[in-house]
Amino acid sequence: FRRVMKEGARAGDDRLLVYVDGNGLGWSRLGISVPKKVGNAVVRHYARRRIREAFRRNLSRIPVGLDIVCIARPAAAQRGVSVTESLIALIQRASSKK
Repeated sequence: FRRVMKEGARAGDDRLLVYVDGNGLGWSRLGISVPKKVGNAVVRHYARRRIREAFRRNLSRIPVGLDIVCIARPAAAQRGVSVTESLIALIQRASSKK
């Protein structure tokens, strides 16, 4: 987490903040952080599950060989808010900066 956040490129919106750095592997890895200001443990876990599922379902749209650290913001835990499109767009924006 520290390496990616220190050396990687970042992009954010009202739902997520994404840090991206290369890992030299043949696959991408995802790390998720949900701060307490997002809500209680149930709400934070809901946001974490949504982000993890968005990553898993869209692996074909995510560039290979990246370490990704995703920090959720309070809007990520709201129902009806698309985390998937936000995650994909931010990963692509941050990886193009690198």
